[in-house]
Amino acid sequence: MNWAIGIGTQDGKLAAGIAAASGEVHLKRLDALIEEGIPAPSVRQKKVGLITNLKTWQLVAPDEYIAAHGLDIQQARMSRHQIFEFKVRDTTVQVPALVLIRALFYPAKQLLPTMFGPQALDAIGFLDDDILHIEKSRTHVSYHWANEIVVSQLRWLYAFPSANRSAYSVHEHALRGIIGLTLPDAVITLAVSGKKLGSTYFATEVRISKIVAQEASFSHVTSLPATIIEASSSLSMPADQTIPLRDGSADLSDDEWAHVAPILLSKSNHRFRLSQRDLFDAILTKLSTGTPWRKLSLRSGTYVHASQAYRVWKSESGTFGPALETLKRLRSRN
Repeated sequence: MNWAIGIGTQDGKLAAGIAAASGEVHLKRLDALIEEGIPAPSVRQKKVGLITNLKTWQLVAPDEYIAAHGLDIQQARMSRHQIFEFKVRDTTVQVPALVLIRALFYPAKQLLPTMFGPQALDAIGFLDDDILHIEKSRTHVSYHWANEIVVSQLRWLYAFPSANRSAYSVHEHALRGIIGLTLPDAVITLAVSGKKLGSTYFATEVRISKIVAQEASFSHVTSLPATIIEASSSLSMPADQTIPLRDGSADLSDDEWAHVAPILLSKSNHRFRLSQRDLFDAILTKLSTGTPWRKLSLRSGTYVHASQAYRVWKSESGTFGPALETLKRLRSRN
C-alpha cells in the first residue's frame, strides 16, 4: 500500500513522490501515478452512485483519509496531496486529487502524464469548429480516439473556461510540489468506490458517467450542449418503431430530403463539414434499429459526427423533431 505525497524533481524533471507503507519515500516517473499513489482497493470496498456540483467540494486535511486506509500518520504530515470532501444528503465522500484527475482526464493511462506537463491540452490536440483533432504523433498513445465518451469529455476541457483552467492547473500545482487541481464548474454524476466508515466514503476510484457544464462555453465554440457526456449514449436503446422505413431502409429519397432539409437546417448555425443528409440518414438508422452509436456505419465520417449532429439538431436548434414528423407524414402517404 502506498500514497502519493506530492511532486518533486528528479534529473531536472517533475517526479511523483510516493511513500511506501514503511514510510520510505521514492521519487518515480509521473506515469507511475497511473497505477500507484492511491491505496489499493480492498475486498470490502463499497460503491455508491451520486450527483454532485464540483463547486461545492471543499479542501480538507488528509489525516482522516490516510488514517481510514491504515497508512502511517507521518505520511499525513508530509502530504502535499489535496483531499476534497463533499456531501450528498447523509453521505460524506473524501476524494484525493489524484483520483479525480484520473477520472476527469480520461483515459488516464494516455492522458495523465501529459496533464502534469506545461503544455497539457496543447500537447493532446486542438478544437476547430467544434471538432476535436487529436495530435496522435505528439501524445504517443495507442487508443481508439473515436470513443464518443472520450472525445466528448476532451471537448469539454477545450470548450468551457473553468474546465480549461482545471486542465492547466494540474501542472501549476505540480510546480509548487502539490498533487492537485482547480475544480471546474460542473455538475457530475459519478460512481464512487472506496472504503466506507460510518457514513463516509474514502474514495479510491471515481468513474464519471455524466457532466453538465454550469457555465457558457468560450465564444468561439458554437454548438456544444451543456450536457457534455452521458455514458448511456453509447449503449443500445430500444428501436423506435414509429419511424417508417422506405424499402426496408431509413435512408431518405431525394424528394424526402428536399422537404426535410429546410426544416432540419432552419435554425442551426452549425454546418457540418460532412453531408448533412448522410448524417441524418445515420441518425434515423440508429433510432429505427436501436443500433449503438459506436456500431453505426456511415458513408462518410464516424458515429461521433452523427452523435454530435443529433445533439445539435435535437437539443440546441430543436429542429430534429419537426423534421422527423415531416418525414413520417411524407411516408404515411405512400
